[in-house]
Amino acid sequence: MEGAILKGKPIFYKGNVSLAMLKDLGKQLKNKRRIEKGNNYCFKVRINKKEVFVKVTKRPSVFEWIEPLENEFDIVEKLKRGGVSVPSTIGYVKIKYREMFYGIAFYQFIEGKPFGELLFDEFEKDGKISEEMFINLIIQIAKMHALNIMHHDLHCGNVIMNSKPYLIDFEIAKEFKQKNSEFWATAYAFDVWKLILAIDRIAIHSHPSKRLIKAVNRAIGEMLNIYLRSTDIEHEIWKGINDKYLQLLRVLSPVKLQQHFLLSNIKTK
Repeated sequence: MEGAILKGKPIFYKGNVSLAMLKDLGKQLKNKRRIEKGNNYCFKVRINKKEVFVKVTKRPSVFEWIEPLENEFDIVEKLKRGGVSVPSTIGYVKIKYREMFYGIAFYQFIEGKPFGELLFDEFEKDGKISEEMFINLIIQIAKMHALNIMHHDLHCGNVIMNSKPYLIDFEIAKEFKQKNSEFWATAYAFDVWKLILAIDRIAIHSHPSKRLIKAVNRAIGEMLNIYLRSTDIEHEIWKGINDKYLQLLRVLSPVKLQQHFLLSNIKTK
């Protein structure tokens, strides 16, 4: 990996990437452990005296036209301009080395804890959860959807809590060129409900307490209400979609008996 970065030929640049940065990165990777994140090689490095998160993919040259990191970089830039809480982009470069192409994306490194971990750490301390965390998170998701972007892999590990929630990992995100009523609403509801199911599962497995489940369901109900008020999805479409997801949640959730509480907390627009 470091050999390709040090010896490869850069064929495409975007943002603020220099040959000096690539040389520095190549040297550091010799002693760096990979951060597990999907199929990519991900690293935390220091460049220009700052902590930087680096993602690297490699593909055979016959797949030159396929580069998910470039698409992700563009989406993150659009979200940042639109006021969504995401890491700042630094730069992207594509390198050719022998018969392989390497895509390298540089981002601001966000120090913090995954949403689920921080949420239940707080519950362990004082027996409460912060509804404000849920509210701040759903506002960011609503902003993202207002820009016609679906995350597609929104779970607790892809939300980092710092002073505010940061959405990360947009490699399989999808940008819609136009809104299409029920299809568009269903796609965005998928984001919201995938996150809800992830929180639900963490709640029961990390601390199987009725008090915690009740508090989480109350917060999720409030989160859904705020999302509905923050978007222009027609209420009847949204209600129909949510009914389908609630039925699915009853089947998949390990806390089936508590879902009546969630239902009672979803209000009409």
